[in-house]
Amino acid sequence: MIDNIFNLCNTISKEMTSKNYTNAYNEFVNMLNLIISFRDQEMNGKVYSDDDIAIVLLNLKGFDLCDYNKAIEPIKIHLFTLGEFAKKLKTEIILQYADRYNTLFWDVMTDTQNILSAYEYVIALGKYKQLVGKFKACGGSIPTEPQIRVANIGRNPNINLFDRRTMINSVFWLEQHPDIKDLPFRDLRPHAAILIRQALEIMWRDAIGYCRIKNQNGDTLKQFTQIGWKFINQYRTKDKDTCKAVGTQNLWSITTPVPIKTFEMLNNWCNNFTHDPWIYSIHVQWFVTEQLWRVTQRNYSANRIQSGWSATILE
Repeated sequence: MIDNIFNLCNTISKEMTSKNYTNAYNEFVNMLNLIISFRDQEMNGKVYSDDDIAIVLLNLKGFDLCDYNKAIEPIKIHLFTLGEFAKKLKTEIILQYADRYNTLFWDVMTDTQNILSAYEYVIALGKYKQLVGKFKACGGSIPTEPQIRVANIGRNPNINLFDRRTMINSVFWLEQHPDIKDLPFRDLRPHAAILIRQALEIMWRDAIGYCRIKNQNGDTLKQFTQIGWKFINQYRTKDKDTCKAVGTQNLWSITTPVPIKTFEMLNNWCNNFTHDPWIYSIHVQWFVTEQLWRVTQRNYSANRIQSGWSATILE
């Protein structure tokens, strides 16, 4: 099935190069169906929670494909998420806008090939190690060490100063663009991470209950913009019995819709992009965007809309 997906990538590439966007769209949908089928086949019913996925996808250190024991679970999580993203894409893309999806199609094909190549290699590596063990015990033919399949589609993952200048100008003068398909989507889409980081910062400020902190001269102290995260980290890492309101014996109680560890990883991932812009795989970008909706889910209480998290003092 991996061969079929790679072949479809080649077909889609040719159709897009020839500007046969309707054909490209139809073949792209076929590719998404194959990705979902392959994912379901390999997962065999296994499902990962968003918090399990976050531990892998938001880990800035990555993992070593050559170490089977450490790579097999992370690469499965990447494949699982890629399948979820493919399901979402099927409901979002519209044939009418096929000529707008040039960058999207290239990004999805690039990352699909990378994930499938890596998955195929790790699975083969596990089988190879088993054969090596049998060879050492029983002799016979020396097993051939697997090689990773080379992807034939790629992109430049770096966003340089010129790219940013073009992107900023495009956003500011958005109304002037004669055609939406000409917008720099490669550079625009990843920058949702910066907006998510700001949203998380505002969210924790609201939870604690402050807007800004000023000095005696009325100047805003910018070093306190991350005070919410310092507060939450203290709550998570220290004995909760020590988290008391100043001058009282009242304890803080923090309720969140997701584990605080997931919040921290999401914030760190977005913060890293802010300072080191790098285009991560599109299924990772999608997962991060989806998490914003998850962590800002709303509850309805006493006729007042509230976020699904809170920080209160227990009297």
